Amino acid sequence: MYILTAKQMKTVENEANRMGAAFLDLMENAGTAAFNVIRKQNAVENMNCSVFCGKGNNGGDGFVVARKLSQMGANVLILLTDGIPQTTEAYEMYLVAKQLDIHISDADVDLGAVYGFIKKSDIIVDAVYGTGFKGALSEKAIKITDIINASKAQVYALDIPSGVSADECTVDERAVRADCTIVFDSYKYAHVSNVSKHQCGRIELKSIGIPEDAHLAVKTKAQLIDEDMVFSAVKKRRDDANKGTYGKLMNVSGSFGMTGAAVMSTKAALRVGTGLVTAASPESLILPLAGHLVEATMLPLPETEGHLVASDAHTLLAEKLQGYSACLIGCGMGVNDNTHENLTHLIRNCEKPLIIDADGINLIARNINILKERKAPVILTPHMGEMARLLECSVQNLQRYKLEAALKFAKKFGVVLVLKDYNTVVTTPDGRLYFNSTGNPGLAKGGSGDILAGMIAGFAAQGIDPAMAACAGVYLHGLAADRCALRKSQYGMLPTDILDDLCAVFLEHQR
Repeated sequence: MYILTAKQMKTVENEANRMGAAFLDLMENAGTAAFNVIRKQNAVENMNCSVFCGKGNNGGDGFVVARKLSQMGANVLILLTDGIPQTTEAYEMYLVAKQLDIHISDADVDLGAVYGFIKKSDIIVDAVYGTGFKGALSEKAIKITDIINASKAQVYALDIPSGVSADECTVDERAVRADCTIVFDSYKYAHVSNVSKHQCGRIELKSIGIPEDAHLAVKTKAQLIDEDMVFSAVKKRRDDANKGTYGKLMNVSGSFGMTGAAVMSTKAALRVGTGLVTAASPESLILPLAGHLVEATMLPLPETEGHLVASDAHTLLAEKLQGYSACLIGCGMGVNDNTHENLTHLIRNCEKPLIIDADGINLIARNINILKERKAPVILTPHMGEMARLLECSVQNLQRYKLEAALKFAKKFGVVLVLKDYNTVVTTPDGRLYFNSTGNPGLAKGGSGDILAGMIAGFAAQGIDPAMAACAGVYLHGLAADRCALRKSQYGMLPTDILDDLCAVFLEHQR
């Protein structure tokens, strides 16, 4: 499912028009699609319906909805929020509605007179701005949005609730709170961002007759990670499979006081179906870890007096990694010169997919250009703080340019980047951007990142393409967490709890 900016959506519409789809027909299709959603959810006959129409094409869509509602026997009021429509198509739809004797009022003149009807409306349609809104609502617009929000009616927004920015995903504090948002043709960023998607209520994506080839006019490679994408990559297991069929993962993790990171990342890799997982940790930690990881094998590594991996461990790792299909490094590993030497050696010499998390990322920040010396695909999994350290900027500044920064970083250093945030994104060296919409604040606990790293690494070890391994990991991690929150609450859930819900997800998909 593609995600477009408002400008890209305009480009697609223009291309569709060039291919023969008239703008007026697209408007008719959009309004009809929205009406069908409303009709499916409501017996509209004799209902009071208020349709708020702006001066642009979103208002034009609203005129179509109003006409359809009226024709089905609803009592309809059209309220012009900014006067007569200013676009050719919207004006034509306005004239059609006017000819049908639908009650049309101007907010600047008649708002007080029609307030009683609006207040007792069963359905309200927000067709004021659509994707055209940016910045802050005007005082005039706030009068409208406050009336809509104060109503007990079912509120349907066309494309985007008024007061929500389609691209920046910002939400004015007085923005419309929709019960349902009908999205035309393609998702916009506001529909999938955790900052703004709650403002949309239920989201219904509807086709409006734009040819699929019209989307080739934009160079967007942004997609929403969805179930179909994930389970196309995570296939059913073969009847003739053995443990070698599903890969071998070396997990270089853990240090004194951080054994939990090794346990959680290893268990997560096992839970996503990896054939064999080896926990490679400082030798003094092997016995304690073995009691928690009975299904994994152990590789004791030379250690320092502080129980961190010693600088010469890379020799043993290089030898053992010959028999493995991927390597995860960094979870609870510790940060010092010894661990830095081992990571540097792995990046320069490992010929298997390398997943770098947590302390591994902090070590890379010492010399970020080491990533350009990699011999194999690298998946990097920073949270916003770690990413800010890599870029030597503040988290606040990174938040403003998150998507651009993630895309640029992946391309510059040739890595798959999993940028963890309230909306995790995955970016690739060839400019693809995948937007995740699963997950909840219950994941804001130590250990959640270790679980995610283990899942991604486990998928990569099974031979799944690195970008798809990352997408599958973040989607299923969040989906399992969403289910877990329903069982144990966002407050009470623990990172390890979601592994049971992950199993349930696999079971439902016959995996």
